[in-house]
Amino acid sequence: MSITSQSMPGVQGHHARYESAVSIMPLANAVTAVATALYLICAAVAALAPDLFMAFLRPWFHAMSLEPLRAEAWFTGPEFILGVITFGLTTWIFTAATASLYNWLARR
Repeated sequence: MSITSQSMPGVQGHHARYESAVSIMPLANAVTAVATALYLICAAVAALAPDLFMAFLRPWFHAMSLEPLRAEAWFTGPEFILGVITFGLTTWIFTAATASLYNWLARR
């Protein structure tokens, strides 16, 4: 992660400089790589151990019954590939947008 220093107007002493900028591309790439790996692990658990998968998700939804959401059949190969691609792209765009907003707010 690249960090640059910039002056803060109106601030005196050793607090007059701050580190603000994050490198957007490396951060978005790293977050996307980790998120995609988690997507693949999640898909594998859902396919190989659906009961474990449902038990893992249940606490996230405050013990709401997820049984109506249980898949009757595993999704197809093209759906899996489309899911990996769209999940990765969405993660990259969201991370890049967040890093850009952070850099913009840090300069204010």
